[in-house]
Amino acid sequence: GDPRTVQATVLITHFLPNEGGPMAHFLKNMANATQILNLAAAALGLGSEWVSVNTTTEHRLKVLLDVPEELTIPTIVPIGYPAYEPPPPYRRDLKEIIHFEKYDRSKYRSGDDIYNFLLTLRQKTRPSYNK
Repeated sequence: GDPRTVQATVLITHFLPNEGGPMAHFLKNMANATQILNLAAAALGLGSEWVSVNTTTEHRLKVLLDVPEELTIPTIVPIGYPAYEPPPPYRRDLKEIIHFEKYDRSKYRSGDDIYNFLLTLRQKTRPSYNK
């Protein structure tokens, strides 16, 4: 991405205190582009992975790929043909996550609930990593 293009965004996004600062709009746009790239790959039957890039890795990638210093690499997306058919992803039931008119506090999850959800999610996805 080219952060110099942030000048083309709506001026107010540079001043909203709760939006993460002047570069938040740029980073959200980059995240949207990454998500769309992953969806397009899936639509074509390809496998892809959203990989966040930290500053150390970004510098190495810029050297490897001869990317100009002014540009940023917030994410990379490896794309290819899957070596195996992955199982369907784990999804919570819609009735657990949809709220009508206002937040349904009966659906609020405690810290323990989140911890158990993460354990369950890991157990369901871990077998895919062994293939």
